[in-house]
Amino acid sequence: MIAKKSYTIKSIIRVDTLFVWDDFETALWVFFVLLLIVSFIHQLGHYTMARIFIGRSVLILGRGKELFKYRSIRVNRIYFLDAFVIIKP
Repeated sequence: MIAKKSYTIKSIIRVDTLFVWDDFETALWVFFVLLLIVSFIHQLGHYTMARIFIGRSVLILGRGKELFKYRSIRVNRIYFLDAFVIIKP
């Protein structure tokens, strides 16, 4: 006869080691750096298609005051919050 092992919630889900303080540094890095890169690449697709088919568009990363501008690409102070493309007919 095979002995059955009893499982508890704590043994199935290790709550005490799910997240540690070292993960906080990784989460901040992902939020402020990686999110900007992913958002930029995504919006760059919209920007490129608008430039090809419509002709004029502006790519804006973030909200708030403008940090810097390169041609029709603008990066604002709170760069990780939002990204969008303005299409000008």
